[in-house]
Amino acid sequence: MTGEHGTQLKVLWKKTRDWAYSIKNSCLNGTDRLLAYNMFLLPQVLYATPCMMADPISMQRIHRPALEVALNALKVNRNYPRAVAFSGPEYFGLDLNDFAASQGLAQLEMYVGHCCCQDQTGDLLLIEKDYVELII
Repeated sequence: MTGEHGTQLKVLWKKTRDWAYSIKNSCLNGTDRLLAYNMFLLPQVLYATPCMMADPISMQRIHRPALEVALNALKVNRNYPRAVAFSGPEYFGLDLNDFAASQGLAQLEMYVGHCCCQDQTGDLLLIEKDYVELII
């Protein structure tokens, strides 16, 4: 990562690490910790992800401290299988957000939204898509 995205990843990692440290040292119970994770941390971290290009490994590194707190709040070991932690209730999972998957979904929603609005950005994105298809 170079330039703005490298700096943005460092800021997100610091924000997640500081949040996890303050929550671990607080007197909140498990329900309040999970509520703080869902209502405070996730909106702050995932807000910027549609506009940045980060690889899944970087997003996992950013997510690790917060995920540890969330799993601990659910009385689950930190080595709990991630596939089960991130899957939904229909698969008997914990329905936690995966930062990398959330980033990809947000980028896809932004792309489709611009294409459906038929604005200048959508036109440029469609031109880029057609160009990439020609190269491939």
